[in-house]
Amino acid sequence: MLTARDVECGRARAAAIESLRALDYAVSGIYEPMPGKEWIVAAERTTPKATYRSSVSVQCGNAGVTVALRQLPLAKRDPHFAADFRDQWFQKLGRARAGVEAGASSESRPGEVMLTSPQASGLTVRVRLLRPGEARERFGVDLAAAGLTAVALRIENAGRGSYIVVPRLLGLERRAGEVVAALRWSEASARLAQAGMEQASYGEIRREILEEQVLQPGARAAGHALYPQGEFRRVRITLVEQQSGQSVLLEGELSAQ
Repeated sequence: MLTARDVECGRARAAAIESLRALDYAVSGIYEPMPGKEWIVAAERTTPKATYRSSVSVQCGNAGVTVALRQLPLAKRDPHFAADFRDQWFQKLGRARAGVEAGASSESRPGEVMLTSPQASGLTVRVRLLRPGEARERFGVDLAAAGLTAVALRIENAGRGSYIVVPRLLGLERRAGEVVAALRWSEASARLAQAGMEQASYGEIRREILEEQVLQPGARAAGHALYPQGEFRRVRITLVEQQSGQSVLLEGELSAQ
């Protein structure tokens, strides 16, 4: 449950709708069970593997706004929905990151970090290491058996400049200090083949690999990168400002795994 004080109801509701759309959810209905006091926004997101259905309740009272999240019991569960929505909602409201100062839960999931840079206002990167079981459920293959670690990335550009996303500049730092670059698809697929996996079995992974691209103002990019298996403690990501060619480094510690 998320809370925020001194926020107008209409603004809180609009931020909830914008947050759902930012997470690729299509709004399927808006209901008002308590006129002027509560709104429920229903939404769904369809991927090649599943359809996720969720709802967001926005309640307004004298103490402020309360937002409750719910995933429909008969639909496939989106394990990242609560944390992703939380960050989006507070960002849309212009509140503190992850809502710590605004009253939301400040807990982080293991192997996760959100990065910002003083060099690039409005640029944020969320990085999360997928556990072997989670990666197997998502992609349908055992990446750990191929010596691979999958990482989910979401990059948002709320600033004025355009940035080039180069997968080889998305680095993870091992506990010994070595920085490992994301593997090229040719390198990752070779490891999958060496582990005895047929090419047809990992097509879903290829579709979700984050590609090199230019991130325009107001745009976002989401996808996955593959790394050689290991214990990682930090993230070091470099983006390139398109106009000047200047590198922007975003780095930080991963939460305890």
